[in-house]
Amino acid sequence: MQDFSDYHHFTFPGMMKMSPIYANEFVKISERQSKNLLKP
Repeated sequence: MQDFSDYHHFTFPGMMKMSPIYANEFVKISERQSKNLLKP
């Protein structure tokens, strides 16, 4: 997914203005990664 790397350059408010759908997906991905990082 080429656009995934671009997420790091966006601010969340900017993403919400640009596309709430993408912003919501980004939140889901972030939560999933955070849970994975917390696992030993």
